[in-house]
Amino acid sequence: MIKLNFWIKSIIIGLVSFIYIYLFVFSVNKTKDLEKLEIENNKLNFENEKSNISILKYIETINNLNNTIKNLNFSIEQSKQQLIQMENSFNKDLKLLQNSLNECEEIKNKLKNNKNNNNNNKNNNNNNNNNNNNNNNKILLNNKNEIIPILIPTYNRTNYLEKTIKSILKIRDKNKEKIKKFPIIISQDICKKNDNQNENENCKEMNEYLEEINLNYQGIIVLKNLQNGNLVLNSTYESISRHYKWALSQIFDKLSFDKLLIVEDDLEVSLDFLDYFEKVSPLLDIDKSLFCISAWNDNGKKPLTNENQKQAITQFYRTDFFPGLGWLTTNRFWNEIKDNWPTQYWDDYLRQPSVIKGKQCIRPEISRVKNIGISGATSQQVYENYIKEIISITDDQYPINYSDVDIHQLIEPTYSNKLKESITNAKLIYPYEIETFGYKNQTLKIIFKDQYDYQMLAKQFGLIDDQREEIQRTSFKKIVSFYFKSNLIYFIPNQINW
Repeated sequence: MIKLNFWIKSIIIGLVSFIYIYLFVFSVNKTKDLEKLEIENNKLNFENEKSNISILKYIETINNLNNTIKNLNFSIEQSKQQLIQMENSFNKDLKLLQNSLNECEEIKNKLKNNKNNNNNNKNNNNNNNNNNNNNNNKILLNNKNEIIPILIPTYNRTNYLEKTIKSILKIRDKNKEKIKKFPIIISQDICKKNDNQNENENCKEMNEYLEEINLNYQGIIVLKNLQNGNLVLNSTYESISRHYKWALSQIFDKLSFDKLLIVEDDLEVSLDFLDYFEKVSPLLDIDKSLFCISAWNDNGKKPLTNENQKQAITQFYRTDFFPGLGWLTTNRFWNEIKDNWPTQYWDDYLRQPSVIKGKQCIRPEISRVKNIGISGATSQQVYENYIKEIISITDDQYPINYSDVDIHQLIEPTYSNKLKESITNAKLIYPYEIETFGYKNQTLKIIFKDQYDYQMLAKQFGLIDDQREEIQRTSFKKIVSFYFKSNLIYFIPNQINW
């Protein structure tokens, strides 16, 4: 019995031990499984969190894109409105110009009828010389009544443009006839927004000024060149050249004016500026070997001009070198040069012999404009050394009696014949002789051998030694004339091709 109880207890203890061991092992395995499940759960939570972050970023990106699209749509709509306004303004300006052109045509027709009547009453026995004089007189009569627009190309230099406009209005608006005869056309090269804050502010200031001009001034029209706004241009010179071509085309090709007076936006004009062009402009009709009349003398420093101011203010010359800076030209000449207009350096284009084909310009002894543009396309060194020193007609020299000026002396071959006579009679000297012998009030000539020799002479006397295609500034048939210590000096080549 005792043995039986012992075995029963042993079996029970063994079973209990087995159950405890089994439960222990089972518990350990379950714990590991739970740990695995927890790790997996943590991984899932982490991935879920990453997904949530990605979704939020995606939503944020979509919102940003939507905002960008809204802003772009707003900007596009604004640009459309601006373009519509510009187009309306442009059409309005064109209409005003067309009205001016119609007035001009009416005047021309009246003059034409008057001419026909005069022709019927002429004496048939007039000789050829008298006929030529009569034709010239008719041209002079026509020019008194023709309309000559003043074109001012500009960009964003408001301070300069304002001074230019004021100087023109000061003389033009004193006379109602001059307001009709010289309408002002401001052509602005459209400003493009960019990263240059100063340029953007200058453009904004210019736009505000032009709006004020449109509202408050009579006889001024504003055109805007939208062409350059969509182009990527390589330089300022390219922008300027394209703008000039566009502006000249508007006035000559679309509006069909016969003549155009171009005034750069950094010039102040003299009190006789318009009187000068009124007097000399008929030469462009009388003499087809001329293509421009300029208000500028490249060598017009005070020590290089005639000390006799009464003579100087009515002295004019022919030149093979295009001076620019306040210049009058014709529709006829524009048609000759427009097809090959350059992408940049338009002024040097008009200094190429192959372009002007032997034609010349008229220039004054004393300039009729003052260049105030120290900032711009011209280098500061050139401005300080030469341009700044050029003198112009002063207020105390006004008014000038142009009735005594005989512009026919500037017509070829009369001009060349008189110049040839003057040079023939001039005393041939070496440069040092002026100081050595103290020449005063003499006509003197100095020969230069080549371009290098000319540059040395120019520097010695203070002339600008710049030249294009071997044509010196202010020269006529390679002859450069100027005044020095009361003497009229001619720099002449070894051989002059008269």
